[in-house]
Amino acid sequence: MRIHNPDIILYNAGADIYTKDELGLFDVSLDGVYKRDFFVLNFCKQQQIPLMCALGGGYQRNLSELINVHKQLFKAAIDL
Repeated sequence: MRIHNPDIILYNAGADIYTKDELGLFDVSLDGVYKRDFFVLNFCKQQQIPLMCALGGGYQRNLSELINVHKQLFKAAIDL
C-alpha cells in the first residue's frame, strides 16, 4: 500500500549534477547519471505510475559532453 497515489510523476532529468558541469557543484559520474535515471524510470514502471520526463540543466560549453549526459536518460529507457 502506498501513502501517495500520484496520477503522474514529472521528472526533470537535470544534467547539472554531472562532474564536468561548469555551474553545478556536484560530482556525479556519467554512470551515476545513468543509474539515477534508470532508478527513476524503473520505479515508475514498477509502481505503474505514468511518467513525463524533461531534459534540464547542463551548463557545459562542450555540447558533445552535454548531449552525452542527456543521452543517459534515453539509454536508461531503452534498458528497462
